Amino acid sequence: MTSQPGVDRNAIGAGGAGALGVQNAVETARRHPSQLKSLVLLSGETTRPGLEFLHQASQLPELFVVDDRDEYPPTQEAMQLLYASASCPSKKLIHYAAVEKAPWLWYEPFDIGKVPPTGRHGTDLFESHFELPGIIVQWFATTLLKTPGVAPPDGVAAGPLLVDVELNNAVARAERDLVEARKIDPQAQIRPEISMSIIAQDYQRIGDLTSALAALN
Repeated sequence: MTSQPGVDRNAIGAGGAGALGVQNAVETARRHPSQLKSLVLLSGETTRPGLEFLHQASQLPELFVVDDRDEYPPTQEAMQLLYASASCPSKKLIHYAAVEKAPWLWYEPFDIGKVPPTGRHGTDLFESHFELPGIIVQWFATTLLKTPGVAPPDGVAAGPLLVDVELNNAVARAERDLVEARKIDPQAQIRPEISMSIIAQDYQRIGDLTSALAALN
């Protein structure tokens, strides 16, 4: 791909859909970590080497998409494991929730046609979620062009960090982490700004102005 005319070798991302698509996308990133700058993974899974890679690739932004009505359970749990394994703070999970998950019928992708499609698996998601292609385009535009290698911190992804600051009074550590991160990237934002603002206001309400100011930093 990098040898093709018009291809910017510094702005290459990969997307994978379904079991084989996700596995191949993660494997491509694992084999070419310095060239592939962003990932989009839709309703699939990967093997242990892929999970280990996602856990180690702390600088690789990843977008994960899954639908509870996916006709191939346990795709939902597999995607949640992928998301949980990834260590990059620039990761995001799009989870289309349902009242009930689809019933288990058979394994994907074996015996094609044995399981009726529901429009909730792989690229079929585009048919039932019209906004999804635009979300993916925006994800690549952000992580490859606007702010290469970085997406805005996500509240769900930063959940453990936010809880640490809010409930374990780890504000000073959060401030030190941000200072260290900004030595490398002056624009670094480890925790979502709005979430940290809410936490700062919580400290302000109880009269702890030192922690409030540290959280706002």
